[in-house]
Amino acid sequence: TGIADFQGATPLIVACQLGNPDIVIALLKAGADARAARPDGISALALCAATSTPAALQAMIAGRANINAADPQGVTPLMRAAANGNADNVAFLAGHGANVNAVAAQGFTALFFAVKSKEARSPVILLEAGADTKAVLPADGTSVAEAAVLANNEAFARTLVARGIDLARADNQGRQLIHVAAAGGYPELVRFLVSKGVDANVMSTPPANAPPRRPSVMAVLVRALG
Repeated sequence: TGIADFQGATPLIVACQLGNPDIVIALLKAGADARAARPDGISALALCAATSTPAALQAMIAGRANINAADPQGVTPLMRAAANGNADNVAFLAGHGANVNAVAAQGFTALFFAVKSKEARSPVILLEAGADTKAVLPADGTSVAEAAVLANNEAFARTLVARGIDLARADNQGRQLIHVAAAGGYPELVRFLVSKGVDANVMSTPPANAPPRRPSVMAVLVRALG
């Protein structure tokens, strides 16, 4: 990383960006301000959450860093850990008082970020910490389950189904999960949804764009209709 990337940064922020826990801890012991933030409003703790370790986060919080400090887009340290697939940091923050249902710009929660990352542990950790599986994005009505399907995150989609999500729920475009799986070209997800009783003939309301005619997906639908 070039020196230009560190303009307006304290040494602690540099160490957090690079994810070096030993330097983070050494600087804090030397009196570095754990509440420091970059000029763009992203806190040192948020940078550590994305790239470093629970040991560094523990030291930051002991130094009075705000565990829920949000940047101007509303993104919290927990969200950054989730977005980067840093499950150890997700577990640490969720276990030390981070708000698992904080909402960033456009309605994203930590669970949305975790699902998109496709890292296996983080979404489950967030669920166990009380993350809201019914959260939706206001702009288009995308649910957490739909985000999992869009990311082809079959494992987490299965977890959500096991927890009793509404498989017939439609987004603002009238699409149910099976429409999204078919449009994305994800045959395993289509098979799974059909196996859970989703109607292969269900119509989107209002009509959504026709899904791509990928043979593997269409073959599953044809068999289910048969």
